[in-house]
Amino acid sequence: MGVKIQTMITPTDLFGEAIKALLFAAIGWFASTLSTQRKFDDFERRIVAPVRESVSKLEGASAVFVTREELKSEISSLRTDFKEAVAEVKQLISELRSPR
Repeated sequence: MGVKIQTMITPTDLFGEAIKALLFAAIGWFASTLSTQRKFDDFERRIVAPVRESVSKLEGASAVFVTREELKSEISSLRTDFKEAVAEVKQLISELRSPR
């Protein structure tokens, strides 16, 4: 016959385990926040900055005489950039919503 030994969990052990779990949760949250911020910074660099630059060019060009074809070309380019930006925002939102 084997001897069965039961150990009692002391409040100190319980408190230690709770602190350990909270520490792991805080580290996970911090890593997730850094990852999200990196994605937003990358999105701003790749999408928003070029669109902002194109808008400033368009504003500068509109101060001078501009042909209709040039305006149509710039507007078409901005529409394309905007559609890409919206698609990327949707993708980022869906990534942020998905459980990890």
